[in-house]
Amino acid sequence: MWWLYKAGIWAYWRAVWLVSTWNPKAKALLRGHHLAGSGHMQAHFDGRPRVWFHVSSAGEYEQVKPVIGLLPSKYQPVLTFFSPSGYDAFAGRNTGIPACYLGPDYTDQAQTNLDIIQPVLFVLVKYDFWLGHLRLLQDKQVPMVLISAIFGPGHLFFKPWGKIFLETLGGFNHIYVQDHESKHHLATHGLVRVSVAGDTRVDSVLANALAPLEHLPQELTRAIGQHRCLVLGSSYPAEENLAIPHIHKLLSGYLVVIAPHNAGDDRMEELRGKLKGDCILLSDLLQGKPRTTERVIVMDQIGYLKFVYHFADIALVGGGYGKTVHNTLEPAAHGCAMLFGPNFNKYPEAVAFVSRGAALCLPKGVSLAWAIHHLQEGNRLEQASRAARAYLDENRGGAQKVMSHLLEQRIL
Repeated sequence: MWWLYKAGIWAYWRAVWLVSTWNPKAKALLRGHHLAGSGHMQAHFDGRPRVWFHVSSAGEYEQVKPVIGLLPSKYQPVLTFFSPSGYDAFAGRNTGIPACYLGPDYTDQAQTNLDIIQPVLFVLVKYDFWLGHLRLLQDKQVPMVLISAIFGPGHLFFKPWGKIFLETLGGFNHIYVQDHESKHHLATHGLVRVSVAGDTRVDSVLANALAPLEHLPQELTRAIGQHRCLVLGSSYPAEENLAIPHIHKLLSGYLVVIAPHNAGDDRMEELRGKLKGDCILLSDLLQGKPRTTERVIVMDQIGYLKFVYHFADIALVGGGYGKTVHNTLEPAAHGCAMLFGPNFNKYPEAVAFVSRGAALCLPKGVSLAWAIHHLQEGNRLEQASRAARAYLDENRGGAQKVMSHLLEQRIL
């Protein structure tokens, strides 16, 4: 199986190279891994023992951020990313943490990364398994832990063709999972060095929600003002098509903020066309253009959504009509009532939000009008807000559980 995995990695990067000739995302991926490798970090090493954190993208960085914040000061954190969206978002922050792309999962690349970083501990977040790196870390006897992991009964690792991944997982010193179901599934496959610590992103979203206005441009906060607000977060055309027809009637008392999942130029033009010009872009606000009669603000820049939810009475979260709903923890941290499509069962927090009344699932064919009227009856908006916050309060503290266990067991 190992030779098959290596052949798959070679084929993957060959495909990325071919696709990069016309696909901007593939081009960014190839360029990032080629130009921003681990050698760029050495100048930022300060002599402290290094703990290597690897994340796939921006979402996983949010999960590891509170753990890094609890790292004892005698250690220096080092970050690697796989996704350009994650690295680009991180690179714009003044964190002082050395960071780079992981690079292709070839043996020589893994050896280079290990030689440069020389970690005393490797921390992997959630799921970004690159066996070339993980096997080399195990061979060199570098302690490894996995955090915020989640495993269902149909997980790839539990399939016959996933045996190579399951064997590698068995080499981790400890695994911190989000729920008891994941711990049970791992135990049935002989993995017992497992603790339930919850989703460390809960700590991150609660921290982000403490002072959102500090992270938002004043031009945007002035434009939103005191309006009742509906935010479409990480939206796709399916969610936009639900909301846009109602902007001038059902939503006449709301300012609508649309933060599309893809903020590229083509999507901006598509949204402008659907809205018939009744919108203003965030970039226009930042250039000094005031919002006058426009009913919609379109976020054509990334990084602000998790703070914009501060203004939302209702959040329509994207992805639920596609593969799966996107981040529901972020709007919950601000006490938003949530709406999303039927594909949400992958995430236990989304399931909990629906069962507790913090969110409504809108199956295909159910109108947004029904959902808005339902939430506006009595004190349902307030009840939804309380239910969302209560879930987060019950599930906070995962980062502290991880760090306390690492230190108590002397893994670190």
